[in-house]
Amino acid sequence: MLTPVRRFRKYLANTSWILSDKLAGLAMTFVVSIFVARYFGPERFGIFSYALSIMSLFAVAGHMGLSGIVVRELVKHPGNSAQILGTVLLLKIAGYGAAVTCIVVLALTSEDIGSEGFWVVVIVGSSLLLRPWDVVEFWFHSKVQAKYGAIANLISRAGSAVMKLAIVALGAGILLLAFAQFAQGLILTAALLYFYIRKSDIPIFSWKFDRADAKRLLAQGAMVFAGSAFAVVNLKVDQIMIR
Repeated sequence: MLTPVRRFRKYLANTSWILSDKLAGLAMTFVVSIFVARYFGPERFGIFSYALSIMSLFAVAGHMGLSGIVVRELVKHPGNSAQILGTVLLLKIAGYGAAVTCIVVLALTSEDIGSEGFWVVVIVGSSLLLRPWDVVEFWFHSKVQAKYGAIANLISRAGSAVMKLAIVALGAGILLLAFAQFAQGLILTAALLYFYIRKSDIPIFSWKFDRADAKRLLAQGAMVFAGSAFAVVNLKVDQIMIR
């Protein structure tokens, strides 16, 4: 049993990891974006920014307002973790799968098939297929072990930053920039799964889907999902309209 002081230190350290992750991510994104934007110029960097906006807009389909709710459920029902994680994973696979399908359809109807812009949108959008595994980070948060999610995020962002700077240094094309964005998601997924396998006593193969849990979680997250959807549309729709 932790004393109040030790409990406070534990939560403070956990919060510090989350804050450090956000600040370091912002700093790396800011610095890398300067070099990338100057190298590709307004028009070609605009294509990449448009693809990121499209991805963010449709990513809401996989969010489902479940983040805080899942962490709460894992804390309240630790013995039911395998069922909760399995249920949320399949819900997110369905949501992000639908999002990627919409992105591909949009690219087919709004871009010249086979053009540079078409492939950038498809490649960047396809990175959403890796997002369902973010559910692992929910488990770490429920255990007050946010440092593992933060470390995974920092590794993926640093790897992506190195790749993007190398693209600029080598004078490569914008398609490689899109692949670097996809690689960021791939590295993050690999790092999260690595830490989960090392730190969790719940094998991934034991996760299972439960229809009743799915309905309950979706109902509880409906209002959060609606708020997130409107917020993202408000932030990103102008960039898409400009394109």
